[in-house]
Amino acid sequence: MIPEQPKHKYLKVLLIILGIVILCSAVFLGYLYYKNKTSKAETATTTSKTTPTKTGTEADRKPACSGPDELTAEETALFEGAPTIDNAAYHFSYKVLPEWQAALYNTDNLASFANFPWGDESLAAINLMIIVGEEKVAEFPIGELAEVSHRTVNIDCIDATYTVYQPTNNEHWDKDEYHIRTTFTKDGVPYLIVLNYPFQGASADGDVVDAYNTTLKTIDFE
Repeated sequence: MIPEQPKHKYLKVLLIILGIVILCSAVFLGYLYYKNKTSKAETATTTSKTTPTKTGTEADRKPACSGPDELTAEETALFEGAPTIDNAAYHFSYKVLPEWQAALYNTDNLASFANFPWGDESLAAINLMIIVGEEKVAEFPIGELAEVSHRTVNIDCIDATYTVYQPTNNEHWDKDEYHIRTTFTKDGVPYLIVLNYPFQGASADGDVVDAYNTTLKTIDFE
């Protein structure tokens, strides 16, 4: 029998060692892969537990409304002595400027208040109407009034549309009268609050609009 050459022995040993190294490397790489995958899974689980879930619209995440806006000191003084007017049928109340307390008409679906700035009922009047219900609201169309501007206002935590109209000469409104309409819906019932007033000058007109806006702020649903 011919003895195995030394170089063949060395080659065999080297191959064995190389095989062991490759095997150990494969095991080590497999361990690293498993550890990395497990770490990512744990991180994802932790993140899902600690990250707040964002749901709903931006409006849903706004602070909760607690009721009608508070009157300013000036508005409170303006409405001093004004009694609270209740609408028992639709469960809400409001206030009107004391000098507008001449109620021309007052039912569950229509309350109409007037003031005569020139002291003569034959002349144009400031008129405030609070109209409730689909049928009654339909009786007060806009006609040919041209919209000047509109914005969203808060009526006891309800979004309402506040629209200012340009005076025009049409069958419903006199050309020298200004017109504001605020509309909203609550529990499926439409509401319309109308201000109609004659031109008296910038300062006087501003006072009229301020009084109307304050009435809107006093509307309070039970």
